[in-house]
Amino acid sequence: DYPLPLRFLSRRPPVPEESMKFDVVIVGGGLAGLALAVALKRSRLSIALVEARPPVAPDGWDARIYAISPANARFLDRIGAWGHLDGTRMTPVAAMEVHGDAGGRLDFSAYDVGVSELAWIVEASLMQRELWETARRQGNVTLLCPGVPRGLTFDDGAATLTLADGHELKGKLVVAADGADSWTRT
Repeated sequence: DYPLPLRFLSRRPPVPEESMKFDVVIVGGGLAGLALAVALKRSRLSIALVEARPPVAPDGWDARIYAISPANARFLDRIGAWGHLDGTRMTPVAAMEVHGDAGGRLDFSAYDVGVSELAWIVEASLMQRELWETARRQGNVTLLCPGVPRGLTFDDGAATLTLADGHELKGKLVVAADGADSWTRT
């Protein structure tokens, strides 16, 4: 699915090794890291996104799903991802029943509040793969994959992220978007 070498997947030519300097270095290519990189597309910031492995399509349906609110759908649309999602793998939510302890219950209806849907159910891998492809097409993003962080130091005005392969990335800002067991935040 990824015909280009995974080391540099941006539209720009590879950055010379000795000058791997960026405004923003994002560690983690999950939904949060990718959405941030893609949302910064109209900025003048140079962005590096470090991820150990590219997203892959599961066999069949992805069991990990998200309920995407209308506000989140508008955000994904503004950053150019929503319109590229496969609509046959998304389901609108028109009504919800929420059952609580001691017999409590809340009912929500899109019809009752005058909207076409309350949310959409979307596979996590579908969103991640589309955000990855959108970032890959983006001129100000350099995807470094495979990329595994091994060291992080701070000095005046910059942080240096050292990767397992020995490459060093310098950034004015490092974003820890590498999940619940974040290496970057520990």
